[in-house]
Amino acid sequence: MPFPADPTTGGLLQKVMYGYIRMEEPDEIEIALLRKQMAVVAAAHGCWLGAVFIDRQVPADTVARMGFTALVDVLSFPDTFGVVVPTLDDLSTESGLRNVLKDRITSAACKLFVISGNGVSA
Repeated sequence: MPFPADPTTGGLLQKVMYGYIRMEEPDEIEIALLRKQMAVVAAAHGCWLGAVFIDRQVPADTVARMGFTALVDVLSFPDTFGVVVPTLDDLSTESGLRNVLKDRITSAACKLFVISGNGVSA
């Protein structure tokens, strides 16, 4: 699959950001809106949004997650730039587990971007 073109420069976007969403009560409309926000964040950092990994009906205290495991697997791809999540609560609402999951992302030399009500933080 060819890389998408940067709409502002016409050059190719070669860096990839991946998304991750965890929802205990999945809402497909909200997921679709979050995907769009993630694509905007990726483009703002000169990247394109690759896959968005979703764990549906997964409680915050669950460690074994299919979507998160698949996300970590793709972080070793050479063009990977980072991961974007809607909030840190998508990793976990429990601080200890959240820190473990954040470390799994950042130990792969990837940046973690968080969309929140007041902008994006890295």
